[in-house]
Amino acid sequence: LVNREVSADLARFRSTRTQIAQLATTAYESGTMTSAGALLMTSNPDVALSQASVLEHLSRDNAAEMSQFIAAARQVRAAQQAASRTEAAVAALEKQRLARKKAIVAAVARQRVLLAKLTASQQAAVLPGSAGITTATYTGPTTTQAQKAIAFAYAQLGKPYVWGATGPGSYDCSGLVQAAWAAAGVAIPRTTYEQWAALPHVPMSGIQPGDLIFFYSDFHHVGIYIGNGNMVDAPHTGAFVRVEPIAGFGPIVGASRVG
Repeated sequence: LVNREVSADLARFRSTRTQIAQLATTAYESGTMTSAGALLMTSNPDVALSQASVLEHLSRDNAAEMSQFIAAARQVRAAQQAASRTEAAVAALEKQRLARKKAIVAAVARQRVLLAKLTASQQAAVLPGSAGITTATYTGPTTTQAQKAIAFAYAQLGKPYVWGATGPGSYDCSGLVQAAWAAAGVAIPRTTYEQWAALPHVPMSGIQPGDLIFFYSDFHHVGIYIGNGNMVDAPHTGAFVRVEPIAGFGPIVGASRVG
């Protein structure tokens, strides 16, 4: 917006400058003004405004044109100054944003270092968001692929969530379900979006243990259904792989079946 205003003011300045230059040329050719009139040809409004004696000479017979010229020059100068102030303010805000981002990245890095020094039980005791069962053993059968995937997921309980992790020491949500089904001998895509797109969908009324439950409209979370309304999942930063109810996590958008 500021640049458009500068361009408009500059166009008006150039238009009136052309008119005044023509007047100055006529005055010079007729011998009624010195060569100083040529200074009005400048494209710099500050220079134009500084030529007070020349402007005064021309203004005797062309007051209206001179008034427009001076006003246009002042508008250009004011607009250019405003643009400079705006650019400086934008640069300052960007500098602040980068500084905040750097501070956040550093804080997250420090948190990860501290977390790595704690055991899973110690982390669960000091961090929020660790509700749910993080220590349990799967005692069911492992004859089907779904049962093998669930048994693997149970074996990961208590391991920390790390975005982008696929094991064996930590997982994100889609990394956990991919690893669980890989342990059962089935390859599935890496991310939640790819998993939802590639696997057949099933109605929530017909879900079975081993099915994948997807949450939120952008499919940014997934867990492995284990029956009785529960799932094993890697929920979010600061939490651990755990067993929790599917009804309490967030909006469910659907389920998919592997195999």
